[in-house]
Amino acid sequence: MTLIDTAEMYGDGAAESLIREALGSVRDQLFLVSKAYPQNASRSRLAGACEASLKRLGTDRLDSSTFSTGGDRCRSLRQWRH
Repeated sequence: MTLIDTAEMYGDGAAESLIREALGSVRDQLFLVSKAYPQNASRSRLAGACEASLKRLGTDRLDSSTFSTGGDRCRSLRQWRH
């Protein structure tokens, strides 16, 4: 396995904590992706959501980070601009 795709919403962060236990010494061999809650999909909240994910995952970086729009893409994009 080379890709791990998780999200802060999976088990309210519990999935990221479980992944932390599994990462061990293979972190550099993996591509790690995490997604933020829709309510964190704004410029003012996304950095904090990523920092919390990094802490739960026990790593210093994500290879990719995305956010869910919760089904209303236009609303989330408008939020992102503010």
